[in-house]
Amino acid sequence: MSLLLRRAAAAAAAALVLSPAAASAAAPSNDDRASATALGSLPAQVTGTTVEATRATTDPLSACAGGGPQVWYRFTAPADGRIAVRVRADGNLDAIVDAYLSERSQTRSVACDPTDASGIGALDFKAAKDKTYLIAVSQLPNSVAGTFTLTVVRPQPPPSPPGPALPAGGADGTLDRVGNIEDAYAVRMRAGHTYRLRLTGRGEDACGVTGALYEPGTGDFDSSPVKRFGCDKDGYATFTPGPHEGGRYSVLVSVPSGVRTLRRYHVEVAGAGFDDTSPGRFLANRSTASNRLNGARIDALDLYRFTVARRSDLALSLSTADDNAFDLLVLNDRGRRVECTCDDTRSPGGSQGTGSGDIELTREIAPGRYFVAVRVRDRSAGAYKLKRVSRLLTRTSIGIDRRTTLGAAARVAVRVRPGVRGPVTVTIQRFDPLAGWLFYRQQHATAINGRAGFGFAAPTVGRWRVRATFDGTTGAGSSASGFAQTLVVSRDPT
Repeated sequence: MSLLLRRAAAAAAAALVLSPAAASAAAPSNDDRASATALGSLPAQVTGTTVEATRATTDPLSACAGGGPQVWYRFTAPADGRIAVRVRADGNLDAIVDAYLSERSQTRSVACDPTDASGIGALDFKAAKDKTYLIAVSQLPNSVAGTFTLTVVRPQPPPSPPGPALPAGGADGTLDRVGNIEDAYAVRMRAGHTYRLRLTGRGEDACGVTGALYEPGTGDFDSSPVKRFGCDKDGYATFTPGPHEGGRYSVLVSVPSGVRTLRRYHVEVAGAGFDDTSPGRFLANRSTASNRLNGARIDALDLYRFTVARRSDLALSLSTADDNAFDLLVLNDRGRRVECTCDDTRSPGGSQGTGSGDIELTREIAPGRYFVAVRVRDRSAGAYKLKRVSRLLTRTSIGIDRRTTLGAAARVAVRVRPGVRGPVTVTIQRFDPLAGWLFYRQQHATAINGRAGFGFAAPTVGRWRVRATFDGTTGAGSSASGFAQTLVVSRDPT
């Protein structure tokens, strides 16, 4: 063979060896469950990839979603306790992290979590000493392949009841699903005394934590609490120990499994004042109450009370500065919601915003005892003014002689119920067969004990009608009657 032919053959052989079909990348070494990467002692942090990974038909399916190619890791639990797992996907990789208990050839799912918009997935579970666990990182079927970082740790040991004493001004803390899942604090409570509990986020963090109150003598936090409370808007609660239930309670602050990042919080417990629980501050009619609220601390709600003797029009106005997000909640004396501007949701015909930080709530209200709660949303803070105006709901009716003679006065009688004193305006109209009803004039009178009247002498024959309006007072609302008609005829029928 000539030198030229030998060189051509060698080049062709080299091209064949280097072609994509012959030089495809190998799958990751931990592509198979049987060859899962051993993590060794905890804590452990490793990098991995789903590039060229596959999925065996015998592999378990994730409880979170249908998984695609996956890689495997394993470890043996060094002791009984909680294990936390976090995966941080790089680039555009979307993945699921699963934890399985491995027993011989069988696996049992114990937890799973898909990565979020930031590429983070996290889970935790209770592990048993000397048991083997498998961690699978699966690429979503419609995701691109990519690299990731996997962290497996034993979180800080869970707190034991009752915990350190909660300071008078509350405590700040930081929780996450990997390092520190729960914090506990001890508070002393007396039977028959009402206490406020407040849980909020700190800084720019969304809250993302939950609170629970445990009774004195609680041995562990696996039992049911006597009170649960959320965070920020729902993070305000009250609790009153019953007879023989005073003592040292525990407040447990926890981060739920769906939270993947650090969460800073503030928790506080304090005795309730007269404006924090019933009976609340009395709100007199046509009076204005002023106070301050701080949603980042314990002062997140003020309670007021008032009484309505007869069916009335109620108007409540709440003025705050700087668009502070406060709710205005009206309850009856059985605790049933009557009206609320909660989350700026307005009931039809009920309440409306009137400008920066202002809320107007108006409605008809039946006789009874009522409560008004002014409360913060999230961590809003600032001063407010609350004004109440209640006016009796009135009904006005009018009557007139149905037929009268020209020159004679028809009797007009106005009735206002209930029997209040106040101004009445009567509008008089005449009928024109071509133009219809036309305004003639108004007559003003004063209702005494709900009654007013006068005589009306029509200047011409024809059909006339009257309508009365009670113009209202500081204590009674306005109302209007329907129309009453009279026919004025000539004395001489010819």
